[in-house]
Amino acid sequence: MTKVFIVRQLEKLKADVISIEQPTYTIYYKDPNDFFLNGIMELLDQYERLNINLKLSKGRKTKAKSGNKACGTAPIGYRWNKAHIEIDPNTSFIVDCIFRKYLELGSLHKVKRYLDSEGYKTNQNKSFSVQSIKEILRNDFYKGNIRHNKITYEGNHPELINKITFGKVQSSLSKNSRRK
Repeated sequence: MTKVFIVRQLEKLKADVISIEQPTYTIYYKDPNDFFLNGIMELLDQYERLNINLKLSKGRKTKAKSGNKACGTAPIGYRWNKAHIEIDPNTSFIVDCIFRKYLELGSLHKVKRYLDSEGYKTNQNKSFSVQSIKEILRNDFYKGNIRHNKITYEGNHPELINKITFGKVQSSLSKNSRRK
């Protein structure tokens, strides 16, 4: 929604906005100076938000270029240890199992049935979906890469899946997707 639409809706309801940071703010401009000052304050707020987003984006890109995961949750099989990613011994075997079983069974649905039968769960303690299994199999983080804005960098984290196994799985996924 645009600000103009919101202001019009508030005016229809004869409502106003109360601002803690700008106690004199109102959507009903009685004085042109209020209109001007409120507009300037909104522009400064928007400028600050854009500037912060730019700085954060540059920081994430710099971190990715240096081979480190910039932020977010660690994929299953890994965990954060202070400022870096390490293998999680409690879940890494599940990732290895997903890759091995896919090569053995050749089907995402069969892998899902196997994981369900073994009681394996995601980081959120839920059953794996076919889509989550496919995302794990496609995630090149497991072979040691970092991805930022569709650009791939070599990561500093340990690989869970060797590049040969990862390549075999990608080939099999491609063949299976063409059959459908």
